[in-house]
Amino acid sequence: MSVIKINPTVISKPNIEVFKEINKNTIYKEIQPIYKDQTIYLIGGGPSLKNFDFNVLKTKNSIAINKAYQVASFANFLYWSDFRFYQWFKEDIDNFKGFKVTNKPKPIDDNIINLKDTGKLGIDINPHALRHGNNSGYAAINLAVHLGVNKIILLGYDMGSSGNATHFHNGYDTKTDEKVYKNNMLPCFESLVDELKELKIEIWNASKDSKLTCFPKCSLLEAINF
Repeated sequence: MSVIKINPTVISKPNIEVFKEINKNTIYKEIQPIYKDQTIYLIGGGPSLKNFDFNVLKTKNSIAINKAYQVASFANFLYWSDFRFYQWFKEDIDNFKGFKVTNKPKPIDDNIINLKDTGKLGIDINPHALRHGNNSGYAAINLAVHLGVNKIILLGYDMGSSGNATHFHNGYDTKTDEKVYKNNMLPCFESLVDELKELKIEIWNASKDSKLTCFPKCSLLEAINF
């Protein structure tokens, strides 16, 4: 197995100094800053997006996160972290017309961009790598950074349920426990605040009742007019 040293230009460094390739044949591709100084919309799955008219995003740069592709097939990018997601929705993902990105070394496919998982917290500015923050929504922010944007709008980043609803869509076979949001996911986002400021990237959370409070909030109406 080959050993990859951490690039010293990475803003945040994890506790370990080297990474071993999971699969020595994995080829990590790079994301180019194709949306330099533009705005991008990250489409999460929170129940705040129930009844939202996704068509208003057709003319905007966007990343569909996990099952958001089902209502945003027009998205420029589809991102997932959980390796099971591809197993569950392989046919749909294969048919998705935009760029497909994951932080897993598999599946190995010419139409899928495999980025290197370099740890949990902060932002990895190397264009072939991502930090995961214990959830796909976090990793999608790092992906947006690679795309060169100067403004990120978070949609459906509720980070919790609304009544019995955990998503605006019909959810997944496995339900995320509220304690997972609170203990594993939410604390990670704090590590992005100062780094996004350092990179001069503005970020807004368009879920008024979101439990994610470290970013400024706005309404959905305000968000689509940015």
